[in-house]
Amino acid sequence: MSIVDKKYSNVDKKTAEILEEAKLLLEKEEYEASKPREKSIARELMNAAYGNAFKTMSKDPDLTVRKICLKAIEDKFFDTCLDTLIKGPKKRAAFDNKSPKTSTEKTVTQDIKTKGHFKRFKLIEQYIKMDMSGTKTLLDPDYRPHGDKVAIKKNK
Repeated sequence: MSIVDKKYSNVDKKTAEILEEAKLLLEKEEYEASKPREKSIARELMNAAYGNAFKTMSKDPDLTVRKICLKAIEDKFFDTCLDTLIKGPKKRAAFDNKSPKTSTEKTVTQDIKTKGHFKRFKLIEQYIKMDMSGTKTLLDPDYRPHGDKVAIKKNK
């Protein structure tokens, strides 16, 4: 087994040789080929934290996605998700920052008190792409979207 086979094990041999030649050409011109990014599990972790918070709040009649996210960022499970995602004490310290967030009358986010909470909220907001109807449909077993009438078509 050659170096090409080990380095590019997920492609066939001819493609691996082409990739190796391309890398050599780039090195001659003093360019550097970047490594492919690893797939992040951030989306799954943030959705799990969101679902965990919804589970505790599902009976609230005035529930919104924002309220669920605010509850999720204060949860201990969210801290374990951050431990998995954020490496390094300096980066992690930004999410634990207790200094008060400066807000004016123009800013809408007056329910977020500290800079750390704001950073946590922006992180979870980046990955949660649901509305309340979608959330209840996925996570609440008693919820039926858009009324009780469901059309059942019979196959002939």
